[in-house]
Amino acid sequence: MFHVSPDLLLGCRLLGLALLGVSSIAVGVHAAADDLQCRHGDQQWTSCQMRQPSPGEHWFLEMERQRVEFRHDGSGRVRMRIGNDASWIFVEPRWTSGHDLCWGSICARGPISLD
Repeated sequence: MFHVSPDLLLGCRLLGLALLGVSSIAVGVHAAADDLQCRHGDQQWTSCQMRQPSPGEHWFLEMERQRVEFRHDGSGRVRMRIGNDASWIFVEPRWTSGHDLCWGSICARGPISLD
């Protein structure tokens, strides 16, 4: 039988706790992403997902059976289209008093990734 020093055991325990903490944070971030809600105009809030093929330049929201796509070219102007066949329109991003982020008639609330 061999002897393991108490310092090594303590180090292994601390490493285990750190890994547990990191995995808990990752699970929390994933769960928070599921909390994103969107709506179009005055419709009810519904669960949605944000996808960002090119963060800050190209992103879209998937809400129910509808896809809303956004493009930003770095000039400060954002274009949006609702559905794949729709025309692009320029929209002004804005924050509401309820802390919702809106682009034209589309609004999102919850954990919104802005990067």
